[in-house]
Amino acid sequence: GDESEEFEVNMQIPVHSDVSFNLLPTALNAAGDTIAWDVSNRTMMFESMNDDFPPFEISSDENGLVEYESPWGHWIISDMSNETHMLWFDFELLEEDLVLDNQSYIVAVEVSGQVVAPDDWEVYNLHRDWEHHFENISGVNVTMRSGNLVLYDTTDYDGVFEARLPA
Repeated sequence: GDESEEFEVNMQIPVHSDVSFNLLPTALNAAGDTIAWDVSNRTMMFESMNDDFPPFEISSDENGLVEYESPWGHWIISDMSNETHMLWFDFELLEEDLVLDNQSYIVAVEVSGQVVAPDDWEVYNLHRDWEHHFENISGVNVTMRSGNLVLYDTTDYDGVFEARLPA
């Protein structure tokens, strides 16, 4: 039969509020020209800037409207699934229901580099104009920043790092 049972929650339940925004059906291409952009059923990643909640995905409806309920906090919304464009913005949810500005996809660029060091620092510092041998440095933490967007990578065996950033 129907039996009810009591249970006790042994944690604080975070306050949630509604968040909504529209994806714009246009974007700029690399030349700065306006292009049509498909906003139907776009999947985005929502991540806490403070890592106090696990990331989750949400999708736009057929018209580019995004509506969801979120815990209060500082959030990053991103979509990196397109080859040429990306969506990235952050916001703080600190009160009841939030309607954000319209959001558009922006041109993305691949950024990469290599971390190297001279095999003899003393000789290099004394004679920078000489030809020197450089070694690839692996395991270096690299921080890349574009406005509020901060991405991290660690150099691989060849000293290479890479990321996608807004153009």
